[in-house]
Amino acid sequence: MNGPERTLDEIGQAIDEVLKGLGTCNVLIAGRTGVGKSTLINSVFHGDMATTGHGTPVTKNARLIRKEGVPLGIWDTRGLEMADFRETLDELTQLVEERARHPYDMATISHIDHIR
Repeated sequence: MNGPERTLDEIGQAIDEVLKGLGTCNVLIAGRTGVGKSTLINSVFHGDMATTGHGTPVTKNARLIRKEGVPLGIWDTRGLEMADFRETLDELTQLVEERARHPYDMATISHIDHIR
């Protein structure tokens, strides 16, 4: 292979090497029941990685979902509801604190949305 095709192939190989060295970025998704947390995860990974309930609660415990070859992990969490809001929030806080002790396992918490 000569010319531009070879150059593009070399660039692709260089990008693959850089991505291998980056490790995995983990993201935690939280929100009310039925807002589409699991659906979002399935959309990101282009597959049925998380069980969805079409507005009904399905996710009972936080779980890390990964897809082989993708340098991203997404924590799917149960819905934040007023009835057990404090309990769920405490569980999420404990999970974040536990994972924060392993800085390479959890990158950043970028947004927390409160139930209104």
